[in-house]
Amino acid sequence: MNNGFIIVATRTQYYYERAIICANSILDFFPDAKITLFTTPDLFNSIHENFFDRVVLDTPNEVRGKLWAMANTPYENTLYIDADCTVHHEDIENVFDELGSNDMLWTRITADRGYAYTNVDGNNRVFNGGEFKIHGGVCLYNSLAKKFMSDWYKLDKKIRDNLWWPDPLLYPSRFKKWDQFSLWWLTEKEWDNYRYLQWDFFKNDARWNYLHVYDKEKDHTNGSPIVILHHPWNYSNETN
Repeated sequence: MNNGFIIVATRTQYYYERAIICANSILDFFPDAKITLFTTPDLFNSIHENFFDRVVLDTPNEVRGKLWAMANTPYENTLYIDADCTVHHEDIENVFDELGSNDMLWTRITADRGYAYTNVDGNNRVFNGGEFKIHGGVCLYNSLAKKFMSDWYKLDKKIRDNLWWPDPLLYPSRFKKWDQFSLWWLTEKEWDNYRYLQWDFFKNDARWNYLHVYDKEKDHTNGSPIVILHHPWNYSNETN
């Protein structure tokens, strides 16, 4: 089976450095992992070439280059992982078994983790038009989902280019800079276009995308060790 990881680093040296750390953390627990780095020529340093199965240098140099990369994965089964993540457990080697009969697996945004999605602009989980359920920082998917990923990229770019936005009374304009909204829109408002896809959440999902802002006193992983730790240092700002 053609399984692999993709990591995306565009725009700044910060994300490139985080991507190298992320790749190394995968290889620490899964030495045979295939990893593709999507980046740009100005960021790539050839001394890191041996870390990767391949390097793609024509990635769009924009804030959501990651969505383009997700649509252009070279693998049949892909784990997309944000560059500002690190792997901390050997279960990463078995992550592709989690997909089962699904075409996409995501991690959750839930009420009990709602405190992690609140900032000075207000609550970033619940809004007048609905509520976010899917976190886009980690996604396991197969090749059947590539069109969905491509459409996600196109819709998000349309929003970022100020070419489209629904009713701002229902959908706060601050979400324009967040790809969670375009993901929500496709899965909640336009899902009829993707009925051929089957998606679900990871079982015990928090261990696959554990945000560093989660309260350590709360047991979000049901006593299981964290596999992927997410370090969104610029969480309230525009991120990769």
